[in-house]
Amino acid sequence: MTDHAQESLPEVVYTPASPIEHPTRMIAAMWRDLLASRELAWRLFTRDFRAQYRQSVLGYFWAFVPPVLAALPWMFLNSQKIVNISPTGIPYPAFVMTGTMLWQTFIDALNSPLKQTAAARSMLAKINFPKEALLLAGVAEVSCNLIIRLLLLFPVLWVLDVPFHGHLAWLPLGVACLILLGMSIGLLLTPAGMLYSDVGRGISVIASFGMLLTPVVYPPPTSGVGGWLAAWNPVSPVLATTRDWMTGRDPRSPYFSVGQVRQADGLRQRLLNRSIPASELLWNRFSEETRTNLAATPANDDKAETAAKLVAALNQALASGPLIDPDRLDQLGVSPNIRAKLADSPNATQRMNLDRRWIEESFGADLAPSKGQRFWTSFWWVSGGSLAAFLVAWLLYRLAIPILVERMGG
Repeated sequence: MTDHAQESLPEVVYTPASPIEHPTRMIAAMWRDLLASRELAWRLFTRDFRAQYRQSVLGYFWAFVPPVLAALPWMFLNSQKIVNISPTGIPYPAFVMTGTMLWQTFIDALNSPLKQTAAARSMLAKINFPKEALLLAGVAEVSCNLIIRLLLLFPVLWVLDVPFHGHLAWLPLGVACLILLGMSIGLLLTPAGMLYSDVGRGISVIASFGMLLTPVVYPPPTSGVGGWLAAWNPVSPVLATTRDWMTGRDPRSPYFSVGQVRQADGLRQRLLNRSIPASELLWNRFSEETRTNLAATPANDDKAETAAKLVAALNQALASGPLIDPDRLDQLGVSPNIRAKLADSPNATQRMNLDRRWIEESFGADLAPSKGQRFWTSFWWVSGGSLAAFLVAWLLYRLAIPILVERMGG
């Protein structure tokens, strides 16, 4: 008899005591089950993934079709000027396709726990196995669908002249946080969804409505109810930051984006008239070619083209050196908040951020404040909150699902 055959199986003792009475043991057991469920999760994933695309003519293209179909109506409405989308800084087809693809990934992660658990209900009632295998199989399916979409999307972005920079290396982190956020919410809803089918139907309805309340097909608003929703919607900073990384933009950049220009011609006229000290200072910092170009721009020029010219001029002024002269703080109308931060002798990047904020304050009617830094901060808060919510939801899932399956009779 071999040594392997002589090894005894691990002894498992079941008691009527609730596992929550010993939280340390329960957490250790959850971690052991998570590691032990990897092989079963892989088998469940391969079975479901093959069944999903079996007897399909388009095959894996079906992973790419839903977000594209969601983006096409918005591309048509924007091209026909039926809806007025603010400038996005990149071609709008690229902006809306990346947004809908990331939103579809979030929805897939949101639906995954309930979908996997409901499909395995009979197996849960008859076999004792680590429930974490269902969660891992769901994560693998969502991730695989996303990889297929990315492989088909990146050539489209290349055709649309979207630049690829080093910020693309942050994309896996953004995607992981987006999936984690969706899984956290889905886990919290799964126990109720096992009892009431209304939960599953409600998720589909709310997902369609929630897309309109999230900056998926439009840039994040900066004011009004839309700005408030963008600030408090937990999906907004994660999706917007991940899209920035995907399209080669740094959300922490002190530079302006085309989407920040509210009224292109109003801002141009303000600079031409030099009615405030900031106008005169910036106008003198622009090159002669830029001044001639802006002065010759017709009032009815295309908003996106005018905004691009203005943003290029403002960013050139930011890059050429400090804008705020410490000896002219009163004359320039620098706010006390920026004055206090200037006194701290910031480094070059911090100084550029202060210069940009001063320009935003000086042209508040025509130039929206940057959402990048706030979204960058919100991204980490939401990601940390999602991890905490996932751990709590995982605990509740582990406690509730066996009880629900037993009472429902499999």
